[in-house]
Amino acid sequence: DLSISINSFDIWWEDTEGSDDSCEWTITILHNEEYLSEDTSRCQHNGEELEKGSHNLDTSINLAAGDTIGIDLVYEGWDDIKIYYDNVTYDTGLNVKGKHLILFDNKWENTTVTMEFAEAWPTDWNTNLDAEYIIIRGDANYTADNAKANVRDGNKHAFQGNNNTMEVNSTVIEWAEINGTGLKIIMDYTTFGEVDENETYTPLLTITLELIVPEEEETENQTENEKKEEETENQTENEKKEEESDLCQNGDTKVAEDGCNQCICNNEEWVCTEVDCNPDDKDEDRDEDESLLPSVSLISSIAAIGIIALRRRS
Repeated sequence: DLSISINSFDIWWEDTEGSDDSCEWTITILHNEEYLSEDTSRCQHNGEELEKGSHNLDTSINLAAGDTIGIDLVYEGWDDIKIYYDNVTYDTGLNVKGKHLILFDNKWENTTVTMEFAEAWPTDWNTNLDAEYIIIRGDANYTADNAKANVRDGNKHAFQGNNNTMEVNSTVIEWAEINGTGLKIIMDYTTFGEVDENETYTPLLTITLELIVPEEEETENQTENEKKEEETENQTENEKKEEESDLCQNGDTKVAEDGCNQCICNNEEWVCTEVDCNPDDKDEDRDEDESLLPSVSLISSIAAIGIIALRRRS
């Protein structure tokens, strides 16, 4: 069972003889071909130009499976008029609101978005796509191309009503080549291009989509992140080891990196001599004892440091 509210009846029309603002419209709503409500209202405009007149009805109906809704429209005026109706450019018809749309599944996977649903009455969804009554919007004003959407039959679904169980066939709309972010499906029976940007507008239905990441890709991303974390940890550990290796005990000695100069540890830092190990002079027959001068100098330096240390302690 379904409860709907008929808020208004909208009519696109123009006067074919000039203009007349004294006309009247009588709108009768029928439920299963029986009288339900009647409303009489003025023209809303004089018909000089093609415009839409909206007539408030404020009628509610409880529908069961197989029920029908009808409308009896009567125009009274001095001039002949022409009514426009094609459900896209000129949306003449009832403004109905209710839970007549049943959603089953919505998916956004890679570059494809699918929507499965059922409606309480037959609807041409190819026409609705062409008219942009249903669109996909995203960040930075992204709008999916409805020309790359297709409509197909979905699955059968059973519903328990108040009096019986009924089966409905769902409809599936699939959009291809989606490349936006922050996607939403927006549905209404008003052409979105006609909505004033300065007006506060709430669509009939808005569905926020979440991107489905394939399990394999998610695992690959997780593995890649774990590798990066492990590399970062190893790098940090190596840096710590290097820092620790640079620390020394006071009085320790070692050969400098040039293989010639000598180093001594002072306050946990290496202090090295800076002797030119390859002097450019003519005396190439320097004896072996002279080559040990850096070590002798280092011993003197050590001794000097020791004396200074002793003097400071005294």
